[in-house]
Formats: sequence, structure tokens, C-alpha cells
Amino acid sequence: MQNGSHEEEEVKQEEAKQERKTLIYRKLNGETKMYDIESPSTDHLFGNKRENLEEAGFKAKVRNRGNDWRSFRYDGVIALA
Repeated sequence: MQNGSHEEEEVKQEEAKQERKTLIYRKLNGETKMYDIESPSTDHLFGNKRENLEEAGFKAKVRNRGNDWRSFRYDGVIALA
């Protein structure tokens, strides 16, 4: 492996670590869960027509739940780090 390739791989690994976030979330039934998510972005927002909300939360890929996409309402977020 060339030196440049090794450095590029280290940068990619560091970027991947930075993209991961831990989310503590309270579900609608009151249950609190911890999720290992990829960084949420403004590209994955959603609203709620019944509540007349243009923006009610975000969607994120959840690594500790089979890499499935899940929706998270803002009012359920306890902590995001």
C-alpha cells in the first residue's frame, strides 16, 4: 500500500467516525431508546400534515437496527451527540 493511499484511508475512517452520532430518543409510547445513527441532514426532513407542521423531524440511517432508515420526531429527541 502506498503512503498516500494509507493516509487517504485514515481520512475516510475519521470522516466515517464523525458522521456517526448517538441519539437518545423517547418513543411515543414513552419508551427511551439509544440509536447509533449516521449524521442527520436537512436532506431528510419530514413534516406532519395532521399537525400542520412543515417540519416535524428527520430521517436517519440507524446502524444498530440493521442499517434501516427510521424517522425521528424532534419532540422525542432527548440528546444527540
